[in-house]
Amino acid sequence: MFSRPLRDPDTPIRETDTDAAIARLSAVRKHYLQDPFISLFISQSQFIPPRPPLINLGTYVRSKIIDDLIIDWARVMTNSSTPFQIVSLGAGSDTRFWRLAVSLVLNIFMLCRDKRPNSLGWATKQRHNYILRGIDLRNLTDFAQTTSLLDPSVPTLVLAECVLVYMTKEQSNALLKHLTDTFSCVGAIVYEMYGLNDDFGRVMKANLKTRHLTLPGIDAYVTLNDQISRFLHTGFTRGHALSLKTLRYDYVESEEHQRYVRYNFKKREQPDDGRLNKLEFLDEVEELDLVLNHYAISWGLKPSELLEETIQKGTADWGVTRKTSTIE
Repeated sequence: MFSRPLRDPDTPIRETDTDAAIARLSAVRKHYLQDPFISLFISQSQFIPPRPPLINLGTYVRSKIIDDLIIDWARVMTNSSTPFQIVSLGAGSDTRFWRLAVSLVLNIFMLCRDKRPNSLGWATKQRHNYILRGIDLRNLTDFAQTTSLLDPSVPTLVLAECVLVYMTKEQSNALLKHLTDTFSCVGAIVYEMYGLNDDFGRVMKANLKTRHLTLPGIDAYVTLNDQISRFLHTGFTRGHALSLKTLRYDYVESEEHQRYVRYNFKKREQPDDGRLNKLEFLDEVEELDLVLNHYAISWGLKPSELLEETIQKGTADWGVTRKTSTIE
């Protein structure tokens, strides 16, 4: 009698990369986003059906805010005539290098792929340098060897989209601490679920368990303040965190998001005729708000002495700008 070989326990994590890529493809096809590259990363993409409006809108808010933070980082560095480099952890099928390379001059863009099978490659075109490494981000020695390819004196922006939550608190904190110990100026953007200690969170974790997915880091950072504290305890001097729900209503450009008028007597929200509402009809408004309120984007900064001086003078800052008033 033959027993089936044990499946790589990291395979379900890698498969989440496909989920994210398909969600982005759907959002692009429904005209929430522009991305001419995403279909090239998905096998037989022409046969993949669209995702529900709830997924499309959530993908849009996530992508829009992270892109805004990256572009604002580039603005701050460009204003000070400072070159910079970007590191994407667990990047999977991220197309951001090619999308940004169209409009930004990047000295080095580096992808540490933890969600795909091991691979190693690089390509250089003019001043756009792209380095691809296949490593286990839980192994700090491997990560340190990879970051040694970068110039520690150059301001470095690190992206971690749904990565740290799959690591233990000790592993992710060690990784962040290594960044602040290594680079004289470093910023980090983290996107992940949080606050899963309620009924919604318990259902989410149960659903993930059916896919053999666990979240070792989820209980360490239950609140937005916990997300901020993670940065401050690992060498960053500034930290911010907002839920996707708040980001959707208050920080996405007014012409790009759906405003809502609350009818107290019906306990419901009615969308206006904004651009996103014209793309698809969204019936699950309360469900969308519930989902978005369990995902957060946080960002931390350890500035160089020069950048700290400009921040203190009020001539430079890094973050997202509030676009609309808060809905009570």
